[in-house]
Amino acid sequence: MQQVACGRRKEQKPLSSFTFFTSLVVLVLVLHLPVTYSSALTPSKGSTTLTTALRPAVAPPAEEVAFLFLESKMNNPQQKRVKLQGEQQQGSGGDVDRLSSLPDDLILHILWLLNDTKSAVRTSALSKRWEDRWFSLAHLNFHSWYRTEDTPSFISFILAALKQRLLRIRNSPVTKLRVCGSFLLERADDGMLIIEHILRYAASLGVQHLVLQFVSISVPCVFPENYNLDSLKVLELGKFYAFPQRFMSKLTVLNLQDCTFCATVFSRCPSLTTLCINGGHPMAGEHAFSIQAPNLKTLTIKNLDTSTLAPIVALHTPKLVSFSYHDVGKVIDFPVITLPSLERAEVRLRLSKPEIEFYYPSFCKLSRGISNADVCDLVVPEEYIAVHAGVRPKAKLGH
Repeated sequence: MQQVACGRRKEQKPLSSFTFFTSLVVLVLVLHLPVTYSSALTPSKGSTTLTTALRPAVAPPAEEVAFLFLESKMNNPQQKRVKLQGEQQQGSGGDVDRLSSLPDDLILHILWLLNDTKSAVRTSALSKRWEDRWFSLAHLNFHSWYRTEDTPSFISFILAALKQRLLRIRNSPVTKLRVCGSFLLERADDGMLIIEHILRYAASLGVQHLVLQFVSISVPCVFPENYNLDSLKVLELGKFYAFPQRFMSKLTVLNLQDCTFCATVFSRCPSLTTLCINGGHPMAGEHAFSIQAPNLKTLTIKNLDTSTLAPIVALHTPKLVSFSYHDVGKVIDFPVITLPSLERAEVRLRLSKPEIEFYYPSFCKLSRGISNADVCDLVVPEEYIAVHAGVRPKAKLGH
């Protein structure tokens, strides 16, 4: 028997069939949008040094061509706009330019569905009225996981788009900036310069949610120190070698994936409520470290890479409500684990027979630390289940 949700449909205000069909058609057009390139649209010599230095002597890809077209239209309003094949001028033969007549809310909804700034910029060629629409997007998303061969062109496009977006910041703020990709860089200086440019724009735009995930094969990604990122509330980093030591008073969410981090950064974020450490490892000489976060409520630690020795982690998190720990081949030693407010604990361990015996004392400490949780979800060896049951027989276990 199917269950049907009840409710007043009038309050939901669903999109009409015409609106849905129009959104679908425009999405298909954008993904297959042909854009012609003209030599007159090359950037000026006054562009950023990084853009000029990294630009290859080949025809730029479609996303850069689209943005150069947009920039040229802003500088030369008399230039005839690019038309899709088969599109007719508005009013010619009685035809109506329906793309230009779409309401702003629908246009922004279509751009939001694209979920990619590159595709949003390319919509500038659809209609004259669409040229400035992407400037109203509050989220900028640049990603290029499978285009390592176009690294210079893609970086040039990112920096050019951020520069133009900064010029329109008064009209519509940017709350989230996401830059993800697999970049091939020959020199470490190039990587640092790219990150510095992006952080400079992020600080100027007042970004609250910043995501930087670089799969850098040839050089490491280092987070520079000399940028004021006080507006940040959410920071997600992937494949970074270091983390800023600046005091970040507004940061509430920190996600580190495969990063080499300095543990003292946690105490520099007094408003931190959510912390996720997935892979990676502490910096050299920090085998033992502590997480001191007075307002932390959710903590996730997964598969810290410590080569041969399991790390020693002291937890000073009096307000922690949810704790999740996943690991393979080792058990972190928690000599101090203060979790008086803990409601839910999740522990998942994969250990061989010798590892079960070797890390038995470490699990005993962990078990005592999470014993006051209302629910304990354990996926651990049978020997450890018995240990935890002895510590707290009434705990709700799952394995």
